[in-house]
Parts: sequence; structure tokens; C-alpha cells
Amino acid sequence: GMRIVVVYNASNAMAVDSSMLVSAYCASQGFDCVLVSSLQGGREPVRGCDLVVALGGDGTMLRAAHLASAEGTPILGI
Repeated sequence: GMRIVVVYNASNAMAVDSSMLVSAYCASQGFDCVLVSSLQGGREPVRGCDLVVALGGDGTMLRAAHLASAEGTPILGI
């Protein structure tokens, strides 16, 4: 199945809430969804995923791009 990584801004309450909603929706559609704080280090969670979703501001989008860049994974910024 499809594996989606959601990178969220942990200091933004709306981004945290939205990440939970995206995760629940993904699960309801049969997708594997992993939540990753934009403050979390390492690229391990992104390896082998099909899509990275960034929830937050510019910094979160840049962090998601950095995480996804090694494998060329598509990014959806919200």
C-alpha cells in the first residue's frame, strides 16, 4: 500500500490538529501514515515512502523538502 509521511510543525496547534486529521483520513483509505515533527532529526522515516505532506509554514516545507530530497519523493505542502 501507499506510505505517506506527514511532517508537521509541532509548535503550531493547527498543524498538529491537521496532522491528526490527515493521519486518520489516510488510515481510513488504507494508507500507511507516519507523523514526523519538523523538529525530529534524521531521514529514516521518509525512506521508502510514496509522498511527504508538509503541514505548517515555510520552515516546515523546507524541512520536508530536505527529508524528501535524498530519494526524490514528491511533496505536498499545506
